[in-house]
Amino acid sequence: MTAGLNVVVGGQRITADVLNATRNASWYGDAKLRDAGGFFNIGTTTARGVEFYAFGGATHRVGRSWGFNRRPGEPVVVRARYPTGFLPNIDGTVNDISAAIGVKGKTVGWSYDLSAAYGNNNFRFDIGNTNNPTYGVNSLRDFYAGKLNSSQLTTNLDIARPVSVGLSTPINVAFGAEARLDDYQITRGQVESYTNGGVAILDGPSIGRPATPGSQLFYGFKPTDETNTSRTSAAGYVDIEANLTHAFSLDLAGRAEHFSDFGSATIGKAAARYQLLVGFSLRTAGSTGFSAPSLAQSVYSSTASNVLTVNGVPTPNEVATYPVNSAIARALGAKPLQAEKSRNFSADATWAPMPGFSATFDCFDIAIKDRIVLSENFVGATVRAFPAQNFDVIGDIRPRYFTNAIDTKTRGADLVLRYVVELAPQTFFRSTVGLAPPCQYGVRRFSSHN
Repeated sequence: MTAGLNVVVGGQRITADVLNATRNASWYGDAKLRDAGGFFNIGTTTARGVEFYAFGGATHRVGRSWGFNRRPGEPVVVRARYPTGFLPNIDGTVNDISAAIGVKGKTVGWSYDLSAAYGNNNFRFDIGNTNNPTYGVNSLRDFYAGKLNSSQLTTNLDIARPVSVGLSTPINVAFGAEARLDDYQITRGQVESYTNGGVAILDGPSIGRPATPGSQLFYGFKPTDETNTSRTSAAGYVDIEANLTHAFSLDLAGRAEHFSDFGSATIGKAAARYQLLVGFSLRTAGSTGFSAPSLAQSVYSSTASNVLTVNGVPTPNEVATYPVNSAIARALGAKPLQAEKSRNFSADATWAPMPGFSATFDCFDIAIKDRIVLSENFVGATVRAFPAQNFDVIGDIRPRYFTNAIDTKTRGADLVLRYVVELAPQTFFRSTVGLAPPCQYGVRRFSSHN
């Protein structure tokens, strides 16, 4: 790997044993973290019973993690700066803030709760102890690589009251609405973190060949990665719960939602409970659900560097995540993301034959269709050459994108026994035993790329 290298630093040639060294070769374990935060929760109630409330908080977190080491013989290393290679690190600075205000009370027999909530998360990337080889000996060691920012503003109105319809007890009627604004941004990094400085490889077997541009470990977000995307959604729901007899209760609910960029969806839920004997009851429930693609899954774009061992030789390469609506992703087969859809069935039995003892047996069957995951990296030689040949992308690129790739199904059951006994006033002995055989988990289809 070091044959032909001729690295001179301070007038002294760096020897092969130094070039083969693996000082600071790796760093394993959890990331180094420092964080701080604060929260508040306040409220007041007027003489007429109207409650005003507010809560929220903020956190600040700084983390550091490390990538694979870049060994001195690799062409992505500016050996005049790092004669023994380097171990790059990525520092993430995360700020979260959230706040909610609301008012709730009763009027003409109806309970109401009107609230608005805002949340924001931003993630700054800083890459350290690295280089951009296309800037040669003038390369920086530390780079600001850009920022992700996500925010959400939600307004909710919930209304409920018991309504008499001739049954032995009133039915409980609840309905409400929600309006939401989502925003997602990617901000570019500093110019030197993603541009080509024009310097070829300075030494070694690849001397004179073009170097791979970008700060090693994680390239700064480029202008083509930048985005400021938003969408709105509006939803409404109805929930009715009734005791049809003294032993049988039924709960029905439905929700409809419309997204400005995705479309509409309607889901529902039905649940029933039957008290067969005193202390023994049966319950069952079924529901459908959906999860619209997040803005990040739809528009995220970035490139990260990696080092793979190919035929025994450490080989630099890039993993590029492309948005599904980009020309490259579409050419590789990407399709617009669809919502994840689910159905859920459950049934359980509860038994409480004596004070302090209860037993619950639950079983469930959950199916999720069109789950969104990252595709595999396209690694075939023909596919790897495709971005460079058709889209003027430099480097050994292994492209990927988000896709509705898999359907999953999960089945399982569990038994929980609880026992509570009062040993003395205000002194209790509590015990819980749970038994759960292994769940059945299956993947019915998946994407595969070569």
